Amino acid sequence: MKRAVEVGGWVLVALLVWLGWPSAERRVPGGSLAERLLGPVAELAADLQWVRTHDALRRGDVALAFARAESALALAPGATGGWLFLARYLAFDRASEEREVDPERRRAAVAAGLELARRGEACAREPAELALWQGLVRVKEAEEGDLAWPGGARVLLGDAVADFERAAELGHADGAELAAGTRRRLAALP
Repeated sequence: MKRAVEVGGWVLVALLVWLGWPSAERRVPGGSLAERLLGPVAELAADLQWVRTHDALRRGDVALAFARAESALALAPGATGGWLFLARYLAFDRASEEREVDPERRRAAVAAGLELARRGEACAREPAELALWQGLVRVKEAEEGDLAWPGGARVLLGDAVADFERAAELGHADGAELAAGTRRRLAALP
């Protein structure tokens, strides 16, 4: 019986996807179609998908993990933690020297994490957290300097200032201070 209920639930989710359930970045007022149809259960279903995503990553099945992560983001696009989890995975785990020796591919993974966080700002409940995170990643990359970003530290720090300012505009208490500090670092570059 338990298996039948589980299968029925996944059939419902598949049906919703097939019917044109909007992706996480096309959030409509009042939430995604899945959120509106599933109500409070949508967040729980997304949490289950994040557990399954983590399990797929642990087993090394990256394609399955990303498919599950996309469905989790579609179920609960307002969950800031989901966006941060996947962005961190890309920017730190996939971009680590232990996983990838090619600096070009590592830089691409960091860029993908930054882009995902930027995408999440449009629908997450705490967009300021995502904006701040992007700035922190850019500052880290500017300090380490091992991935040869186009434009180098100057571009990274300039983009970080914009991220921190956006975080401040979105209400993050540390955004303005981090923007000012990063602006000073940028001015001190040769």
